[in-house]
Parts: sequence; structure tokens; C-alpha cells
Amino acid sequence: MVTSKKSLFLIISLFSRFLSAEDVLKIKKEIDLKKEKISLIIVENIFGDVYLRDSKGADKVELYTTIQNLSLDKGLALEVLLEKKENVAIFKIIRHDKGFSTEKDRKEDRSRADITVLSPSVDLVILTEKGKIDIKGVRGEIYLYSKHGRIEVKRVKELTVLNRYGLTRVVAPKGSSAFFSSVTGKVDIVMPDEGVCILGATSGSVASDIGAFFLERPFKEPNKIFPLFISDSKECGYFGLFSRRGDIRIRIYAEVKR
Repeated sequence: MVTSKKSLFLIISLFSRFLSAEDVLKIKKEIDLKKEKISLIIVENIFGDVYLRDSKGADKVELYTTIQNLSLDKGLALEVLLEKKENVAIFKIIRHDKGFSTEKDRKEDRSRADITVLSPSVDLVILTEKGKIDIKGVRGEIYLYSKHGRIEVKRVKELTVLNRYGLTRVVAPKGSSAFFSSVTGKVDIVMPDEGVCILGATSGSVASDIGAFFLERPFKEPNKIFPLFISDSKECGYFGLFSRRGDIRIRIYAEVKR
């Protein structure tokens, strides 16, 4: 019996898919905030994306991780590590090396891990490198750090973002406050049309739905400072937008229905 090229290709494809499925891990971890007296959670993932959503619950944080290991044959494997120190829980993705991989193997390793966090009202710190951070409607103080990644945030009232070179996009609810910092990373923020006080600075371009007055700083970086005030309100939010050379865009909405 002679196997045709088409049949051989089909067999190889199916075999490859079977091997890939073997390398995908799904891991669930839980943190009982009340029982373990945890008040701060740190999530560190330099190998993929982090998604954060409100759990609607009171006491438990759930962390779902999908890991795809692509270099098991070279002794490299991504693993989940959960540490608890006093009132802090640290959840991170680490790469385990069995000791026989080369520097080239480690550089070429494309294994990834994506994390989804379901959290009640608790303070969180999220650290990534190139992966995306996506957050919607969570409570507590949120601190985000990325080197090159894309950050998207909606409906978070207390927010601090350091995104050195990546794009940050935020839809801020009424009464929220936030601080943004970047080197060349762009900041695109949508704000309510009342109760907002802004102080920004950059050497990049500034685009705003409302007029801005610029205080020039020749031969300095950032080379301009701009204050903005959007009407008076009892729920006044304060925003700091600071970048060395990144572009800043400010848009205003009257009402957003979701």
C-alpha cells in the first residue's frame, strides 16, 4: 500500500496537533482573602497576557492560567508559583530549566502563559513585560507595570500605570483618579465631562477635546506642562499624565452606557 503525499500530510498534521495538546496546561488557584488575611495580591507574568475581572464575590480570588510549553524537549517549562508572605500573596509564572538548555534555546523559547484573575475588592499589582493587560470593572487600588505591552482599562476608580514603551488606553468612570507615566509609550484616555482635574507633561504631541494651555520648558524634557479642568463637581477626579516623549490623547464623554 502506497501512502499519498496528501494522506501523509494529514497524518503529520494530526500528530502535531496531538503533541501540542499534550503541552497545554490549565491550572486553577484560589486565595481566600479573609481566611489567609491577604490584603494585597501581586501578579507577575512576563510570558503572556493578564486579564482582570470583578468576581462579584466577597472573599476569594480565583486565578486561571493557561500554559503552552513549546520547549519541553530542551528542558524548559513554564510553571505557576504562589507564595504568601504575611498579608501579601504573590502569583507568578516562572520558567523552570532542567539544566541542559543552551542560551540560544532560552532566547528562542516561545512558550507562553495567559492568566485570568477574578477578584473582589482587594488591592492588586500586575507586572508584565510584553503581554497585554486587560481590566474591566474591578474594585480596589490597581497598580500596573509593563515594559512594552498594551494596557486597556475600563471602569476602575483608583489606578496607577507605568507603561514604559507600550500603549495605554483607559475609559475612566466618574469620580475616578489615576496616575500615568511612560517614556515613549502613548496614553489614550476617555474621561467624563465633569469633575476632572488634569496635570500633564510630555515632549510628545497632545490632542484634547477641550483646549489646553501649555507651559513651555525649552531645552528640558518633558518640554511642556499642561493643566486641564473640566467643570466643577462634588465628585472631582485627579489625573496625572506624565511622559518623557509619548503622545497623549484626551477624549471626553457625556455619558457611557454599558
